[in-house]
Amino acid sequence: MITCLRPGFETFKGRMRRTSSVKLLKVHEVPDFVREPAIITGYRPLPSTAKDCLESLFIPSNETINFWTHFLPTWFFVWKLKEIANTHDFFNDPYHSPVFGYMVTACLYPLASCTAHAFSGMSELARHIWYFVDYASLSIYSFGAAIIYTSYSFHESFYSSWIRFVYLEVAVILAIVCTLMACSSRFVEENGRLQKSLRLGAFVLPYLWDNVPLMYRLWTCEDKACLESFDWHFYQFLSTGLGAFFYASHYPERLAPGKFDIIGNSHNILHVCGILATANQMNAVLIDLEHRKHSFTQNGWILDEFWSSACLILVCVMNAIIVSGFSFYVWRTDLKRKDVTKAE
Repeated sequence: MITCLRPGFETFKGRMRRTSSVKLLKVHEVPDFVREPAIITGYRPLPSTAKDCLESLFIPSNETINFWTHFLPTWFFVWKLKEIANTHDFFNDPYHSPVFGYMVTACLYPLASCTAHAFSGMSELARHIWYFVDYASLSIYSFGAAIIYTSYSFHESFYSSWIRFVYLEVAVILAIVCTLMACSSRFVEENGRLQKSLRLGAFVLPYLWDNVPLMYRLWTCEDKACLESFDWHFYQFLSTGLGAFFYASHYPERLAPGKFDIIGNSHNILHVCGILATANQMNAVLIDLEHRKHSFTQNGWILDEFWSSACLILVCVMNAIIVSGFSFYVWRTDLKRKDVTKAE
C-alpha cells in the first residue's frame, strides 16, 4: 500500500516545493551538527529567517512532520484540560488539584518541542537555545507525571512505606539534574556515544523513577480500580517502549537511507509514540482518580498541595535558570567566535 501511495506523495512534494521560496538542502550541504543519521534530503538552510522557518512547515521538509505531530496534540491536550476543568474542581478540592499541574506540564512539552522544531533553523545559536527549552519541558513533564502517579495510581502499600517520603523529592532532583545532562549533551557532539548516553539517560532516569512503583501495582493488580485502568497503563508502557526503541536504533531510516527523510523516520515515530503514551497516561490516571477517591480520602492519602503548586513552580524556575545559563554560555561563545572571525 505504501508503495502505491509513493508516486502520489512524490508528486505532492514536488508541487509544494515549487510554490515555496525555501530551498531545501541535501546532507552534504549542511553543517555536521544539523545532520541526522541516514537522513539524506529535506534539510532547511541554516541560517533561515523566521518567515522561512514557518514556511518550511507547509512543505515536505524533514522537520514538517516533527512539528505537526506535536503542534496538533498540544491543542488537543489544552482542550482536554478544559474538559476536565468542567467536571473537576482544581482549586477548591485538594484531591483534584494535582490534575491541573500535571495537565499544564502535558501541554507544555509538545508546545516546546514543536516550537524548537519550527525555529531551530534560524541559526546555530537559536538551535541550541530552543532545544534547551525542549529538554527542560520534558523534565518538567516528568515531575508532573510523578505528581499525578503518586496522587492516584500507586499500590496502597506505597502510601505507608518509606518510599512515599522520598519519591517526590527524588523526582524534583531528577527534573533538575536531567535537564543539566540533556543540555550538556549538546557540547559533546564529537563523541556520539557520550552524547547519546547523556541524552538517553536524561529521559530514561526520570521515566524509570516515575514508573517503577506503578509497575509494582500493575504486577499485583487485583482490585477493580486497578483492573479498570490496567489496559491504559499498559498502552502507555507499550507506546513509550516503542518510541524509545526507534529513537535509539534510528530505524527504519538506517535500513533504507533517504527513503524516510520526510515521513516515517525514527524521530517522527518517537513523537507519535510519545503523544500516545501521554494520552494513555491521562486516561489511566483519570480512571484511578475516580475509582480511588473514597479510599484515598478516607485514609488521608491526599497529596499535599505544596507539591502540585509551589514545588512544581520551583521545578519550572530551576529549569528556566538552567536554560538561561546554558543559553548565555552559547551566546557568549558565539559572540567570541564572531569577534575572532572579524579580527582575521
